[in-house]
Amino acid sequence: MKFKIRQYEDIREYVKTLSLKELIYIITQPNYRIDDDIHNFSKTAFIHPNAYGKVKNIAAILKKENANILITTDMEAGPGTALKGTPIFPSMRAAKETGDPHLAYLMGVSAAKYAKKAGINWSFSPCVDILLNHQSPITSLRSASEDTDEVITYASQY
Repeated sequence: MKFKIRQYEDIREYVKTLSLKELIYIITQPNYRIDDDIHNFSKTAFIHPNAYGKVKNIAAILKKENANILITTDMEAGPGTALKGTPIFPSMRAAKETGDPHLAYLMGVSAAKYAKKAGINWSFSPCVDILLNHQSPITSLRSASEDTDEVITYASQY
């Protein structure tokens, strides 16, 4: 067998002490919104969308309880899509239509700076869909292009 999962007795004993809800939060990523309870047993958290200050507060509470928690969001069109009150950028398609990949880079830099200040570790962006159906209300805007190389160029810049 090429890979073998090692068994850890201390982890096995720890898991036995957890409730079903705690186990679910370990293997899933709860989405924290405005008035949600904040669970210190979460190993990951998704905070989206919410006011910038609220995201920062939720992230601080989660990190106080678990410094190693992975906090994520989605900033496809800049920080404003996740952090209300921060800049919202045009779509990746709009960035591509300018013909300047550096603009996608600047979008990504801005999103990263806002994310870091709010306590976000990782953003599920940019979108790397390849536009295969122009009638699609989703990929027609969030995809940079029909061309794979252009999608890679603009997404890698972001």
